[in-house]
Amino acid sequence: MVSELLPQYIRKRLVVVNGCWVWPGVKAKGGYGKTKRNGRTMLVHVLAYESEFGPVPPGLQLDHLCKNTACANPAHLQPVTCRENIMRGEGVAAKNARKTHCPKGHPYGGKNLRFKDGGRRRRCRACDSAKAKQMRLDAIARGMCGNCRKRTLVLETICDVCHDYIIAYHAKRRRGRH
Repeated sequence: MVSELLPQYIRKRLVVVNGCWVWPGVKAKGGYGKTKRNGRTMLVHVLAYESEFGPVPPGLQLDHLCKNTACANPAHLQPVTCRENIMRGEGVAAKNARKTHCPKGHPYGGKNLRFKDGGRRRRCRACDSAKAKQMRLDAIARGMCGNCRKRTLVLETICDVCHDYIIAYHAKRRRGRH
């Protein structure tokens, strides 16, 4: 049953579907119901929440627990921080934050975790090391230095003990000589 505390013009338009009070009228971006009140455009779910519980606390926003953005049922709305609202959703940021392992199966945690782009991106240290090693070996196979990727004369390439690369020296090519 739709609350008697809601303004009459909103109450008579809401349609109850599976416990959600769905707004069939005009929708804002993202499917949120919107209407005009005292000449201002307002979101219907915010009006419903405020009529039932009072104003949304400062710094918080309403999360639809039912995941139906057209729903205005105050029982389906919870004030949360912006970050918590994003993490509860199905957006890219939320999906990536829930990942516990890299695509190759290494855990994102402990010494295997590193951050890039000012701490905004997580990277797998094991995968980064394997990629760097493969790039060095590919450069050596093409006759380049594994460190600086410049054409060089490499005397030794792979260590028999540790199976890593060894570069004895760089030989600069002189003009006219090979």
